Amino acid sequence: MKKPTLTNDEWLVLEATVTRFEKALHDGDRPRIEDCLASSKVDRVTLLLELIAAEAEHRCRQGEPVTDTEYLTRFAQLLTPDADPNRLSEVLASVRKSVLPPRVAKIGANVGRHAEPLANDRSNQLGRYQMLEQLTGKPLRTPGT
Repeated sequence: MKKPTLTNDEWLVLEATVTRFEKALHDGDRPRIEDCLASSKVDRVTLLLELIAAEAEHRCRQGEPVTDTEYLTRFAQLLTPDADPNRLSEVLASVRKSVLPPRVAKIGANVGRHAEPLANDRSNQLGRYQMLEQLTGKPLRTPGT
C-alpha cells in the first residue's frame, strides 16, 4: 500500500497532536494513543505510526521493552497486513537505532565526571585529547593566539 500524502493542514494537525502527546509523556503522564486517534481527521494509520514512534522512543529511554507484536495486537484493526505490514517494523527499527540503551546513556552522562582535568592551562586539551572545534562549528582559540 502506498503511504498517504497529507495536505499542509493535515501535517499541521498531525504535528500538533504528536507534540501534545510527547509533552504529556515528558510531563510524566501516560497518554493513550487510542484517545489521540479518536478525534483526529488525519489519516489514522499515519497518525498512529507517529504516535507509536513517540511512545516507543519514550519507553526505550525508560528502559521498557517495546515489541512489534504488542502494537500489532493493540491496534489490530488499523495495522492489518493489507495496510502495509512493514511500516510498523520500520518505525520501531528506526526508534531503536536512535535511542541509546539506558545503561549506555548513563555511562555517557558519567564520562564528564571521570575525565581528567584540563592540564597546563590549555582550554582545548582534555587528557590526551585535543579539541579542535566546538559542536557549533566555531574553531577553538588555541593557546598563544
